[in-house]
Amino acid sequence: MDESAIQVFTVAFSVLKAAFWLALPFALLSLIVGLVAGILQTGTSVSDQSISNVPKLVGTALLIIVIGSWVMNSLIVLTMNLFGDFTVFTGG
Repeated sequence: MDESAIQVFTVAFSVLKAAFWLALPFALLSLIVGLVAGILQTGTSVSDQSISNVPKLVGTALLIIVIGSWVMNSLIVLTMNLFGDFTVFTGG
């Protein structure tokens, strides 16, 4: 494998790693809220789907408010790094 292919794989890996770390808080929040809502639904014998979905939406909105600036700053840094070294993709 030549040097440019290794650089492309390195950039692709960094993009996937960033996507994982940026999505992880939202996925964990949905998992925890869904688990708690499911336990409450089982305990109260209520089988309404909105009981599980509404808290997830509210929790996600609150999480966006809390960590939204960190997510945006991370995406801006990633984008600047990608476009800053664009010669990796053009072969120049």
